[in-house]
Amino acid sequence: MKWLAFIIASLIVLVHYSHADQKKARSLSLKDNDVGEIRTALGYSTILQFDSRPTSVVVGDQDSFKVEYVGDGLTIKPVVPGVKSNLFVFTDYDRFNFRLVATTADLADFLVKVSRGLSKSYPVEGYQPRVENDPPKSTGLPNVPEKKIGKVASCWPVTLTLDKLGVPTSGNYLVLTFRLRHSSLKNGQELNFSPGDIEILQAKKMVPIENLYLDGMSFSRSKPVVRGTLVLKRSEVKSSEPVLAGFSASFVPSPKCLRASFQPAL
Repeated sequence: MKWLAFIIASLIVLVHYSHADQKKARSLSLKDNDVGEIRTALGYSTILQFDSRPTSVVVGDQDSFKVEYVGDGLTIKPVVPGVKSNLFVFTDYDRFNFRLVATTADLADFLVKVSRGLSKSYPVEGYQPRVENDPPKSTGLPNVPEKKIGKVASCWPVTLTLDKLGVPTSGNYLVLTFRLRHSSLKNGQELNFSPGDIEILQAKKMVPIENLYLDGMSFSRSKPVVRGTLVLKRSEVKSSEPVLAGFSASFVPSPKCLRASFQPAL
């Protein structure tokens, strides 16, 4: 009977720890504009595991959270109790949005496996050169004041449209959403470009791009529109002077004809 009681007690302990372990690991499937909540705790590290290696991150409050790269993931640890912030993680072709919360150890996430959920599609019906009629895409960032820009630069057959500018009330960065359209492609034709073809200038000087997200790096007849989001350091631009966003791929007739300006402040 003692052995039976011991076995039952052991099974209860194993089941308890099994449930505890399951609570500490979870899966998170996020669409483009979804915001995933990550619960952290002082003295503990939370691991975010992705399908591809993160290339860069933007932390709203860098003084409250410590983020480090580990293989195809990140470790996040709060350094101040009870803090909250936002986190943007960029991989080769994706951007993930998170809300960080410092809570107690029993509520904290130990491991979160992050994947891309089904995204909204943007159907294309033939050629649509009047890009100003396309619905602008929001920056999709939580708690970030934004304004519509609506500036268009056209250098046939390519058009650049600046949609929206997000200017967070805290944090040293600006977020710009834009679209590129090629309006003269034949069936089966595909034109590739590189992230380096996208440039930001102010007062005739290049402004470094901290992060860049693109939903593709080629144009085709079935997909003539490429949408993107880029992040600039606020300290790298002057709010009183206009900023130029440009696209200078090899198939653009002139490297200076595709430039649209915007004011880097709300």
